[in-house]
This record gives sequence, structure tokens and C-alpha cells, in this order.
Amino acid sequence: MRAIREAQRSIVTKNMSKVNNIVEDEAFTFSSNEQVQQVEVVGCLLKAKLKTLEDIDQEVLSLSTKLQRRLKNLRSIWKKLSYCFSGEWGAAGN
Repeated sequence: MRAIREAQRSIVTKNMSKVNNIVEDEAFTFSSNEQVQQVEVVGCLLKAKLKTLEDIDQEVLSLSTKLQRRLKNLRSIWKKLSYCFSGEWGAAGN
């Protein structure tokens, strides 16, 4: 998951650089049809990649929440086991 997100982020960064290079070009005036098309294409690519990143982030948050719940359950089980093996449980039964 991490590698996929990093790859998507890398693509977004490259596309942002492309847009910046086009816009920072001294000859850039938006009068060139080619420049406008380049910016539009890269803009569409960026929107798609940013959507992918948002989806990945949501999945990571969901997994994080699930892991936190499982850890809480494991802690509860560990406390019960610790109590059972500490001798307190056996002593309480006598």
C-alpha cells in the first residue's frame, strides 16, 4: 500500500512540475492552443491521480481504525490471560 501511494505521489509531483514548466515559460500566454491543451491534459491526469491518492488515504485510515480496534481487543485478552496466570485467579477460586 505504501509503495503504491508513493508511486502515485511521484506521478503527481512530476505532473505538477510539467504544469509549472509550461506556466513559467516566458512565452506562455495561453494564446497557444498547444500550451492550453498540455495544461488541460496534465490537469486531468492530476485530478485522476489525486483521486487515487484520496482513495488510498481513506483505505489506510480504515485499516488504521481496524488495527486500533484489534489492538484494543488484544490488550483486553492479554489482561485476562495475565490475570489468569498471575495466581490471583487460582487464589480467588480457593
